Amino acid sequence: MYCSKHNYGAMQLVRELADTLSIELSCTAEAASMEACDRMLVYLTSLTWTQGEASALFAAEVQQAMDKGVPLLLAHEMPGIGGQEARHAVDFGAFFACSEGTTPHELLQKGIYNQIAIALKGGPWRHASLMVIAKALASVTQEGQREVVEAYYDHAARAGTLSLSRLQASRKNLVHVARRISQQGQVSRNAGSREIDMAVKYSYV
Repeated sequence: MYCSKHNYGAMQLVRELADTLSIELSCTAEAASMEACDRMLVYLTSLTWTQGEASALFAAEVQQAMDKGVPLLLAHEMPGIGGQEARHAVDFGAFFACSEGTTPHELLQKGIYNQIAIALKGGPWRHASLMVIAKALASVTQEGQREVVEAYYDHAARAGTLSLSRLQASRKNLVHVARRISQQGQVSRNAGSREIDMAVKYSYV
């Protein structure tokens, strides 16, 4: 997952997620590695779009992710009890109307909020909120494997072979290939064996 250093609190949320649920997450803040990530975290608080230059730099990275087809994972800190004030929780409406800064118009036009942001709550609801994020991350991997394997099986059935030797790639690679299948059309159910084999081997990374 890509976590921008300009998105205040994003990396802390990832650490909280990993520590609370005892799961391993691969995370980077290196912009050059963004395209190799399964998701980009967009951590929405009262500080996300109100920090001047930092917010502008973050917005540029979000736009870059959307242009490159890297799926966004939106997580919104909602006002409430259980430490939400310290987490800079804010009403979602502030991202559209706030005197200190709102979501950049360019991102609104590109549909940054077309997907539903995961609601993060505090107190007794915190664990459940983190579980929803973990489920969203897991769905990328599961769907990715399914799509790639189905594409390969479809080709194998047409070709009369069922050799899966080239599908012994890593789980991470399969996810990257599946993302290209669904978003960029570089590999499809009708792809030839060479295209599928090259996709699995190199993962377009």
